Amino acid sequence: MPNCIGETMATSYCQEMYAFPDSSRFTDADSFAPADEIRPLAAIQPEEYYTRILAINAPDRVLEIPSNLEALLDRYWSSSEDEQDRFNRACFWFYHARSVYADSRSAAFTALISAIEAAPPCQH
Repeated sequence: MPNCIGETMATSYCQEMYAFPDSSRFTDADSFAPADEIRPLAAIQPEEYYTRILAINAPDRVLEIPSNLEALLDRYWSSSEDEQDRFNRACFWFYHARSVYADSRSAAFTALISAIEAAPPCQH
């Protein structure tokens, strides 16, 4: 079994993460394959994206993104580390609320309260 910093060219599971030896060779942008021929993902209005009910196993399902995804990512990455941590924590509690809802609505409700309290302040 290769160690996490070994010489072999294999990924390894190392306590809570994967490591790839000599990842420095991937820092040069020229080493990536060109993406010119790849079509952009289909973008739909945020109102539709966030309110639709997905048919998970639909044979004609395609990956779609909200049309404001670039602005959302720009907002996240331009935020302070504290705001990013608070946002990530709020996401965790929101996800937890969704995952426990079927078993305990009171636990889901409590998790939603935690999500709201953890969220960074809204700036318009």
